Amino acid sequence: MNCYNCGASLSPAQNHREHIPPKNLFEGFPIAFRETRILVPACYNCNQSYSYADEEFRNLIGIINKRPEAVKLVEKTTRSFFRLDAKLARIIYGISNRMPFAVKFDLKAIEQFHIKNFKGLFYHNYGIPLTSNFLCLAHFDTNFQKEKSQKLVNYLTQNFSWKVSGDESVFRYILQPYRPDHNFDGSDILPSADEKYFICLMSYTKNHAALVLSERK
Repeated sequence: MNCYNCGASLSPAQNHREHIPPKNLFEGFPIAFRETRILVPACYNCNQSYSYADEEFRNLIGIINKRPEAVKLVEKTTRSFFRLDAKLARIIYGISNRMPFAVKFDLKAIEQFHIKNFKGLFYHNYGIPLTSNFLCLAHFDTNFQKEKSQKLVNYLTQNFSWKVSGDESVFRYILQPYRPDHNFDGSDILPSADEKYFICLMSYTKNHAALVLSERK
């Protein structure tokens, strides 16, 4: 057994386990959704190192949420932003300095969050960690209009089926090797030992999507 993220060998006692996605995205949704999430092995350091990224992304989803069933997520996000004065530096106020009209997010942490989830899904799908000779990049919603990103999104959604962790209303994904000349029949592609590209599309609470590109160096 190996850590999904760093690849370290783990004994059962050393396995701290990582849920993909984290439970903080399930605020307000039925508890049963959390119990069917994807679970992968993780060392202590990797399990703990993404707590900031997890909270940052939870707050992003809470701010952009448009779904009434996620109101608990919004409430928790609001408390998180106003709990400490240190958080207020990220809130942009209007001319009156009384009413906030925008919030700044740590986009690097958001990217790390998506790459972490991609690595967890990769381990879940293939039973091994993604090796360190792969370079991963994450694109968010607004970048999907770029021709290259849209081409990759279409490749995934037109040729493969969505998979779910927890419940499709909270998290779903498609992860595949990138082979545009493959003879598609609706089934997953079995990766080769020297596969050069993997791509993953992830949808969170149907409010936000991310595309992770992974290329062998």
